[in-house]
Amino acid sequence: MNKGLTTRRQKILDMAIQHDSVRVDDLAQIFNVSTETIRRDLDRMAAEGLLVRTHGGAILQFESEAQRSYAQREVLRSDAKQRMAVAAITKLPTAGSVLIDAGTTTTAIAERMPNNPHLNIVTNALTVVYALAKNRSQAQLLGGTVRWESFAAVGPRTIMQLHDMTFDVAFIGCNSMDVHGFYTAIEEEALSKAAMARQSRTVILVADGAKFRTPDFARIGSWDMIHSLITDGPVPLNILSTLHAKSVELVLV
Repeated sequence: MNKGLTTRRQKILDMAIQHDSVRVDDLAQIFNVSTETIRRDLDRMAAEGLLVRTHGGAILQFESEAQRSYAQREVLRSDAKQRMAVAAITKLPTAGSVLIDAGTTTTAIAERMPNNPHLNIVTNALTVVYALAKNRSQAQLLGGTVRWESFAAVGPRTIMQLHDMTFDVAFIGCNSMDVHGFYTAIEEEALSKAAMARQSRTVILVADGAKFRTPDFARIGSWDMIHSLITDGPVPLNILSTLHAKSVELVLV
């Protein structure tokens, strides 16, 4: 590798550290090279574990999902999240109660929610409330301790409120999945998500294929808690077998 190429990649990494993310078009102009050259640089840096490729650019690599800011997670696999949101909307009842968990994919669902006065929507996420408000849809916001990583209310107060509610459908997110279930990095969030699932007649897990990986610290629950999984895949064979054995509907987008 020539010295110039090494220097360019180092500068790209420095920019990503400073700004949290970089875009192909911007880098091509800055370094006066083609966008294809920049894409090759970013692909190489992603292979080396320095960056994570996104649509149109890259963000810093982190040790865990929880270490990324919400804005950084939002741009990861954004196309897949939109496809999952479209599939999730088809699972809505014409009337009844709907619970929407915190997360970038669940917020994408909220952005596509129809303005239906016959739906009673409850969420623990500030981002979901904001998305619904833009569509002139009302929602009830659960109380609790709001975590900066997810803009989600969690903790004992959240769980206490959930115990007095029942939902027809719940859309729940996670940070990771394996054959034993689905996980998040923070115990308080795991307990709150588990309470959401227990209070819901139909539980739909929405998670992109990158989350089929080494599990995070806190397990939310096993596949017995889930009725449907919406993902872009690919789904590992051992998890496919588990979903079949547990009669979990798999929706691939």
